[in-house]
Amino acid sequence: MQKEYTIYKMKFKGGIHTSGEGLYDATETPLIHSDTLFSAICCTAAMLYGNEFTTELLKEGNFILSSAFPFFRESLLLPRPLNFLPEISQERYSLRKAFKKTRFIPLRMVEDILNGNLEITGINENDLTNQCLLPCSPGTCSRKFYVRSEIPRVTIDRIDNSPSIYHFTELRFDSEAGLYFFAEVKKALQEKFLASLRLLGDEGIGGDRTAGKGLFSIETETILLNLPQKPEAFLLISTYLPASEELKDFLPERSFYEIKARGGWISNSSYKRRTFRMFTEGSVLSFRNKNYPKGQVLNAYCNLEEAYQVFRNAQAFVLPIGGENV
Repeated sequence: MQKEYTIYKMKFKGGIHTSGEGLYDATETPLIHSDTLFSAICCTAAMLYGNEFTTELLKEGNFILSSAFPFFRESLLLPRPLNFLPEISQERYSLRKAFKKTRFIPLRMVEDILNGNLEITGINENDLTNQCLLPCSPGTCSRKFYVRSEIPRVTIDRIDNSPSIYHFTELRFDSEAGLYFFAEVKKALQEKFLASLRLLGDEGIGGDRTAGKGLFSIETETILLNLPQKPEAFLLISTYLPASEELKDFLPERSFYEIKARGGWISNSSYKRRTFRMFTEGSVLSFRNKNYPKGQVLNAYCNLEEAYQVFRNAQAFVLPIGGENV
């Protein structure tokens, strides 16, 4: 079956910093997790339209989105399914080893995998760059489409004025590259959602926004994907924490997954958010009833004395996988 999706391309105007594993100076591979992106959009939605509209966005099913993944020119990349490794001969050991470290592969290759076509051929080491498989014509992939830079900074001790040097890490994208994500938004909310997203581009996402980091412009595009009609499993392209009723039907013995702790600090405050352990992008999940996983919106912080609530999105954005590849 064919399904139409709307994708949103983020073209960054400068560097972007996203903290990794709770470290301020650790920037991950080119990826913005869906729960981070969801929270950032909700913040700008509250700035524009107030709490009433934000409450609508927080209702489960009204607004779900994927994590943001890299694109370069016309090539859209998605996480490599964790159960997928192409047939590569033992003689090409270095290529086998390099491919195991590859995190992102082309969308159309993922589409083939979803439909059971596992015969991926013609891969060579020149196509592997920045933990991405990006097949290109000869000569067009000699440069990286993003670079990871370390910038030295200094802090001054408040007691004795002694300096302390640390390194700030950021990503910078090629002018023809950036990040994109899928989003499904209830029709009545779409216009205000897009306005909130454009405001986020002007405000910036990630760390050091006051220094101009994380600013981006947005472009929308519609794509068609050929997907199996009767899924046996699901490829996760967001972070996800199952609700208790979903967890009862989860089949770990038929799944391939990674789990990551998602915590961090509340923006513009000294409070930490609750840490939740979630399934990560690229996980292949199987369920007893074959129903699409949904997930939930979690309360990440609640101080009754201050009436202060913070929510974390753990709703699943998945693509179905046919039975031949489970």
